[in-house]
Amino acid sequence: MCEQIRLLENAMIQQRTWTGGQHRVAVLDHPFLRHLAQRLVWLGFDERANPEISFRVGADGTATDRDGRTIGVDSARIAVAHPLQLAEELPRWVSQFTDHELRQPFPQLAREVHALTERERTATSLERFAHRMVPTHALLRLESFGWRRGAPVEGVHDHFYRPVEGDLQVLLHLDDGIAVEDPAPEGERVIEAVELSSPPVSPWWRRCGDTAFGALDPITASEVLRELAAVFD
Repeated sequence: MCEQIRLLENAMIQQRTWTGGQHRVAVLDHPFLRHLAQRLVWLGFDERANPEISFRVGADGTATDRDGRTIGVDSARIAVAHPLQLAEELPRWVSQFTDHELRQPFPQLAREVHALTERERTATSLERFAHRMVPTHALLRLESFGWRRGAPVEGVHDHFYRPVEGDLQVLLHLDDGIAVEDPAPEGERVIEAVELSSPPVSPWWRRCGDTAFGALDPITASEVLRELAAVFD
């Protein structure tokens, strides 16, 4: 079940969409996913990829809107709604889920959202995370969000990276890397910089951010910031 939960959460983070038929077969008719789907808010998009309706799916397969009214959904594409996409509808959905005592499989309606500052939108690095010391075990939490350790240089992983939209990658540089032969690294590490770069990732002696963070859409930016903030929780 954990794998199915992660699949749906990743679909929200990556803004994956299904056609109506694909959604029916892959999600609503799936023996496990259909139960999870009933505790989430979904979003329908028109043919121009504009959001047109948010809805919840009941146990009998019927869709209801934010006011609990039964509706028909004839959208070109369907996705797990991110709270940033729900905007002013979010409080109504929160109220409905609270009234029906619906427990979500992962944080959706109550998900923390983050935003880049105007300065960060034009910068290639995030100063808020630079030159900060964190416990190594906390740093490794990033791997549960899909971050990966960079290829080792002289036996040391000196950075983590996270693929984002297009061919971009967020790079987290370490002042003192993690040894390859250390299966359970302890102690603390200093985050030297967090940058946005186009691939391929340059060798460590030339690697630097070359893309402003404003290139990220608001949802991707929010998720990256949320993951990085979790390191300091």
